[in-house]
Amino acid sequence: MQAPIQSPHRRGWQVYKNKFPQVIMTLLFQLLIRAIAFIPFIYAVATGSFFNFNKNYAMAFGFLFSLPLYVLLVMPMRFQAAAKKAQLQGFARDARINGRNYLIWLRAALVRLLRALPFILPFFVFAGLYYYLMPYPDFTVPMLAISRIGDVIGKGFLGGAIITGVVGITSAILAALAERFGPMPSMTLRRIGYGAGRTDLPEQANVLRLVLGSVTEADEDEVCMVETNLDDTSGELIGHACSRLWQAGALDVFTTAIQMKKNRPGVTLSVLCRTADAPAIEATLFRETSTLGVRRWPVVRQVLARKAHRVTTPWGDVCSSSRISDTVAASSGTSSDGLDASSSTTVPSSSLLTIPSVAGSRARFREVFASSTATTSVAS
Repeated sequence: MQAPIQSPHRRGWQVYKNKFPQVIMTLLFQLLIRAIAFIPFIYAVATGSFFNFNKNYAMAFGFLFSLPLYVLLVMPMRFQAAAKKAQLQGFARDARINGRNYLIWLRAALVRLLRALPFILPFFVFAGLYYYLMPYPDFTVPMLAISRIGDVIGKGFLGGAIITGVVGITSAILAALAERFGPMPSMTLRRIGYGAGRTDLPEQANVLRLVLGSVTEADEDEVCMVETNLDDTSGELIGHACSRLWQAGALDVFTTAIQMKKNRPGVTLSVLCRTADAPAIEATLFRETSTLGVRRWPVVRQVLARKAHRVTTPWGDVCSSSRISDTVAASSGTSSDGLDASSSTTVPSSSLLTIPSVAGSRARFREVFASSTATTSVAS
């Protein structure tokens, strides 16, 4: 009676269960072969140099010298690992390492390499042409950067490579766990923790701060504040500059009276704008005013949700803007519509501007309407 056919997964489990030491030895042997093949590359990484070649290209030369060893050692031994795996699963395979078997495995590896050349050669051609024809980025820049990172802890290139690897792995973990990146949001703080490193940095404190809190519900974004002080510009020019700043994309423009050098009264012209519009705002300030310099810094603002609508009154439609949040709910009319509507009636413009904010209250609206009707009757 023929024995039942087992699935590859069950055969593999039986091999791991019954011949675990042999599996571990095969794995360690394959890792040793790969380590031997990459000795030139490991040497270049550890020392930052490779014989008499340019130190800035040490890693590149080390990798190039490791490629032939990979072809002569790793690729043939992969066939030996496959034969050993089949042997452990009970198949008749010759996994002995001798001259005859090595030549057979090497021939099979070279055949596989020749089949893969159409896919491998374009990569090497592209990499070579890129580093020889493109002026940026220079291959020496990342190598020098890694070496300078290692100099911080006094370990040179090897220390920089270790730090780069640790930082890269940590960054990948944070990128996978974090929901978003950006400036610190508005929050209710719960805990603040500090951790100090052992290395003393000359430029800054080697301290890491961790902040834990609950984020508020307000909509928050980061904008830019641009300011300049003026003491020799007339009010007419400042007013014209404000108009130009609004046209350049400013979110808000305002002035503040200040006292400058030699007891001169001056004006601080402040502009709130988006970060992308900051260069255009600065160019407008230099062009429209007599300033010699401007200053800017990032500003975090909270913005309530707003909704524009129109309120119909007996004197015409008035535009209104409503702002709504969990704790605030209010509306206000625009001044231009209120002034236009009040010009054709005796109703004060202040009353028309308050109508949108109390439009939900029928009693208040009737009160304003009744008082305006009585005033019109008496006047007539």
